[in-house]
Amino acid sequence: MGLRGRTQFLDKNCFFVTTTCCKWYHLLAMDSCKNIVIESINFVNKKYETDILGYVIMPNHIHLIIYFKQKNELSNWMRDMKSLQLS
Repeated sequence: MGLRGRTQFLDKNCFFVTTTCCKWYHLLAMDSCKNIVIESINFVNKKYETDILGYVIMPNHIHLIIYFKQKNELSNWMRDMKSLQLS
């Protein structure tokens, strides 16, 4: 995930994040797909000790406000959330 020149925020613990589906496909339109995203978020929240202060799941992207209780691990959080495979 690129920071696009926002390195001045690396020591902060609260972030607004947007992530999109590949080619903006509407992969999150079905409730079952939204539930997979929510389960993934819940899993990585426990792993990295974070809180989601707010979120919106749209058909082709999500918005999150993430608060890290301990230290900023946004890059690791995003990597794990996007690569998690739930059974």
